This record gives sequence, C-alpha cells and structure tokens, in this order.
Amino acid sequence: MKGVKNSVEMEGMRNSHIRDSAELVSFLMQLEEELMAGRTLTEIEAAARIDSMRSKVEKYVDLR
Repeated sequence: MKGVKNSVEMEGMRNSHIRDSAELVSFLMQLEEELMAGRTLTEIEAAARIDSMRSKVEKYVDLR
C-alpha cells in the first residue's frame, strides 16, 4: 500500500470498512443470541463463521 491515498482510494477504503463493520455487527448479534440460548462457539468456529459472513459481502476480496 502506498503512503498517500487519493480521494478515490480513500472513499473505497471508507466504504470497505463500512461493509466490513456491518458484517461484524451482524456476527456479534448472532453470537450474542447463541450465547443467550446457551450455545457456545470455539474461537475457530467463530473465526470460520465471520470469515464466511465476510466472504458474502459485495466486492469481497480474499487476501490469502
């Protein structure tokens, strides 16, 4: 990544963070519902679930 971003790049980063944040909130809501119902997730299960949710977001790019 270059050190100085132009306005188009900055807007793209902002939009990307907004989309990702929305998925994070959805994940946390689901997690809370499951915990309240007495179910638990391991760290690996939680990571896999959030990765799966993020992969369905528009314009998702996997960096692996």
